[in-house]
Amino acid sequence: MKGQRRLYRTFRNQQGFTLVELMIALALGLVISGVSIKMYLESRRSYIQDEEMARLQENARFAIDFLKREISLSGFLAGINDTSGLNAATITTDCNAAGTDWVLDLNSAIELINNAPTGGTLMTLNGTELSCINADEIVDGTDIISLKRTSDTATLNNGVLQATPSLNTWYLKKFDYTSYSWSYLTGGITAAESTPNSTYDYWRYFTNIYYIRDYSVSEDDEIPTLCVSMLEGSEMINRCLIEGIEDIQIEIGIDNDGDNVVDQYKNAPSATDFDNALSVRLHILARSISPVSGYTNQKKFRLGVKNIDAFNDSYLRKVFSTTIKLRNTDLG
Repeated sequence: MKGQRRLYRTFRNQQGFTLVELMIALALGLVISGVSIKMYLESRRSYIQDEEMARLQENARFAIDFLKREISLSGFLAGINDTSGLNAATITTDCNAAGTDWVLDLNSAIELINNAPTGGTLMTLNGTELSCINADEIVDGTDIISLKRTSDTATLNNGVLQATPSLNTWYLKKFDYTSYSWSYLTGGITAAESTPNSTYDYWRYFTNIYYIRDYSVSEDDEIPTLCVSMLEGSEMINRCLIEGIEDIQIEIGIDNDGDNVVDQYKNAPSATDFDNALSVRLHILARSISPVSGYTNQKKFRLGVKNIDAFNDSYLRKVFSTTIKLRNTDLG
């Protein structure tokens, strides 16, 4: 009997949870699971946001550095101070709707369109209607800048090759340091020219027009992208460079009194102002490639004199700005 009593007490001690205890345990489990899921989702959202911001900053800084170099070199034409005697040459597909030889016309090293309208006429402040860019693809209200220059080093320097010449490419050719002309290189540099001390120089020439397109690869992706219409061969072609660049605003620093100090910055300078330009202020609004779930962008932005209202969407954005000294004068 004593053994049966001990066995009975053992069975009583091994009884399971009561219904109330079981419900409390289930409730605690649900709370813990909910907190864990919430922490996971918050951690994932934070990771995605950090990743998108890092990519945004990388793209923006690359765009700033790239355009900074391009703008600072604008107007550099093989070291020639006066190119007024060099007539423009004709290419197969020019970019001026008026049909003139604008691409190889060196009279305007920098041209600017302030707040270009989508689908409107792309007319620069100097009066050039750019026809090599599809106006329907322009992000509304963004600036467009055209830059003309040669490379910063000669391909052929006094008859000595510094780099392999690119065929089917335009070069500015100098002879005896005083005479210069256009050369569309199709068959290479001649043996006489590529002889040391021949006094022949070849400088590769560039015309680049930078603008913001409202998509990257296809119209459905809706990723604003920094693109360029560039001289390649004997025609202007369009290529896209950096995704996530949503707006670009440009201001020209003007010296009004000839003391080599910027007196004011203008976002819509006149043709005369370009002759007195000393610097460029560049403002870029960069956007994340993908939206961030659970995030609403309620920030307002300022790019120079342009104010941008909050987008109230799920994309990250940040403004980047820099000032660029123009190395070459007489840009108008």
